[in-house]
Amino acid sequence: MRQRYWYKLDNAAKIYPPTTNIKRQANFGLSATLTQKVDANILTQAVDEVLKRFPSYKTTLKRGVFWYYLEENVKPFKVYPMEEDYLCNIDDKKNNGYLFKVFYGDKTITMVVYHALGDGNGGLDVFKTLIFEYLKLSGKNVKTENVGIKSMNAPYVPSESADTFNSVYNAKCGKLKKEKLAFKTYGMPYGWDGNSETIGKVKVSELKAVAHKYDCTVTVLLSAIVLHSIYNGFIKDKKVKNKLVKALVPVNMRKIYPSETVRNFALFVRLCHDYETPISFEECVKECKEQLARELTKENMDKIVTSNVKNERNVFIKLVPLFIKDLVMKYIYTKVGDNLHTLNLSNLGVVTLPDSVSKYVTDIKFVLRPSYSSKTQMAVASYGDNCYIVITRCIVENYLEKEFFRMLSSLGVNVEIHSNYWEG
Repeated sequence: MRQRYWYKLDNAAKIYPPTTNIKRQANFGLSATLTQKVDANILTQAVDEVLKRFPSYKTTLKRGVFWYYLEENVKPFKVYPMEEDYLCNIDDKKNNGYLFKVFYGDKTITMVVYHALGDGNGGLDVFKTLIFEYLKLSGKNVKTENVGIKSMNAPYVPSESADTFNSVYNAKCGKLKKEKLAFKTYGMPYGWDGNSETIGKVKVSELKAVAHKYDCTVTVLLSAIVLHSIYNGFIKDKKVKNKLVKALVPVNMRKIYPSETVRNFALFVRLCHDYETPISFEECVKECKEQLARELTKENMDKIVTSNVKNERNVFIKLVPLFIKDLVMKYIYTKVGDNLHTLNLSNLGVVTLPDSVSKYVTDIKFVLRPSYSSKTQMAVASYGDNCYIVITRCIVENYLEKEFFRMLSSLGVNVEIHSNYWEG
């Protein structure tokens, strides 16, 4: 009998298994709307083909003596009808042990991924290939055309499953500065499982025009708006001790170090302001722009990589049994972890597809699952001239959405809003 292949968890993935529970699942979702009705049988065939192309996704999480690891999953993969009320949830037992899940709606295909498997950009590579393969099996004349899709005809290469953090590790980097704890959004949790989702659809051209007006990037603009919105919704005129609002902005490290990996290769910067001293929106934009320029450097990213990998390579940590590592990681993550930022603001940027594929895809969305420790999340993705800003939360209060989209509208951006209205 052939021995099952396996992978070590990448450096960024190691924190997720010990800190994941039913109320804190580190999952993200990608969704595409097609011009045709989705066939579940064809979709299942497409997933099976894609799993041959990306073997690191055909895995299940295993517990070793010293570390968790990914092992080849020989069970069949199943696709499911869309369950909007339970956004971004994965029950690995019901899902045959797979760490990602595929849903289908009338004309939609959605893929939800557990972060221990990969990051948003790596997941996007797999998702775009899935859309391509589904359309091909549906009889459409689609071609990869070397635009944004990993070819199904190209052979699998080990670098696509590599832990690139270890290969770019530089022991000579300096140390990181200690960070202060951030303000956390608060509110009444829902009395049942599930998450609220509010989608703001805007024109990329309008968003870029406002960013150009303030001489900044779209990410900086959105960060400044979200910081101000949290202040107005949760802090202003309220008795709050800690007023340090921080947006965690993931950085695709593939733009700094060329890498083909579909696993985790993202770090982050934190854009912030302490509203103990309120500032104008214009000042907030300028501050975020300066922070991003200062933090988003190869030197600073190298420091984060070095800090993370150095801990992993520590001989003492290596020899500590996993059950003790679990306790330590849970404690550290509870005390620090999510407490260093107020929310995630993840911008995938512009999603590109070959012309032969894009004519069958009307929109693409990106979503992050909230948790009890990060009660509000924001995910952004653009496709064509449409940008989708998705705010999710696990609390009844919708202060952030109201303030954010009201402010975006006041800046001259037309917003079309859709919501599952969980608070109703």
